[in-house]
Amino acid sequence: MSLLPTAFSVASSLRRRAGAVFSRRSVARFMLVIATARAMRIQLLALTLVAGAAFAYTPKPPDTQSWGQVTADFVAREAQVANDGYFDGHRLKVLDPKRAATFLISYLASDKPPGLRLKAIGALGSLSFQEAIPKLCAIALDETEDPNLRKAALTPGLRYMKHPEAVKTATALAAHESDSVRIGAYWVLSEHGTDEAIEVLAGRLRANEKPLLPQLILALTYSKHPRAGRIVFDLVDFAALPHDKSHLFAYSFAMERYRLPDAQQNMLLLAQEPDQPLSCNYALRYFSSFPREDVTRLLLAYIEADREPSSDFYDTITEFTRSPNISSESKSKLSALIVSGKVRMPTPPEPF
Repeated sequence: MSLLPTAFSVASSLRRRAGAVFSRRSVARFMLVIATARAMRIQLLALTLVAGAAFAYTPKPPDTQSWGQVTADFVAREAQVANDGYFDGHRLKVLDPKRAATFLISYLASDKPPGLRLKAIGALGSLSFQEAIPKLCAIALDETEDPNLRKAALTPGLRYMKHPEAVKTATALAAHESDSVRIGAYWVLSEHGTDEAIEVLAGRLRANEKPLLPQLILALTYSKHPRAGRIVFDLVDFAALPHDKSHLFAYSFAMERYRLPDAQQNMLLLAQEPDQPLSCNYALRYFSSFPREDVTRLLLAYIEADREPSSDFYDTITEFTRSPNISSESKSKLSALIVSGKVRMPTPPEPF
């Protein structure tokens, strides 16, 4: 997917917040739009619209619903993915938080149907029921469990718990042989974002984690830890980075997010590859913090090649036209893009 981490994050939140409103098929279609849209404008528009709908929606059960009705609804439909449990979990929590925790934890038992176990994990994790931490840790660590269920116990199960036991469990599984389990562990560590958690992720980079390198870079980036960008830059060998969109995107996204001055040479190389439009886009935006005359030509070419107006580079052009490093001629050409409407001022999101 071309918007892998951002789409992943939004889809996850979408399913967590509105699992009963947005079906699994709807989310799949959303991810397909993100993956196949060629124009950045279309990608970002799709992402914004669906994310806005997800975050605008907060499910509120009708007052007439009883505990029996909600529990019956929970049992009536098994989940396909863990986040399917969010809506029913929310309804239960609104009615009685303590009773909801007890009910949902009972469905973590190994003798319950797999789809209901998955659903309970999604409800407990997405809504941060701390009472479930011991059971979720046990499932994640159990080598006899299905790897996908163990991954779910990690994310969303333990991911949002903000608890030392969640970090301890994820640390123990960060080098697990199963890709699914490792991915789950990475996102628990990312969400917690503590020094201890980030050091575990850094250790996986030092161990040369090749199969899941894009996911590992993204987990570090989304952690928002102040050292995450430096860790990626220092430990990822850019020269040896596979030349595909998932690896290049993950790297460019990390460097654009953290704006390390040392990354300029690598980002300049990515800015010269319009055939990789997403990583090229992030590379050019990165240079809004480091305006350079040699980037101006690349910036102009990229914007002019897009048939549709865009706001992606409004801030970049603004910084370039203010910089003493940019020639008057280049500033004039860049300013003309804004005057003509080719580059537009970003529209502030409407309050929900």
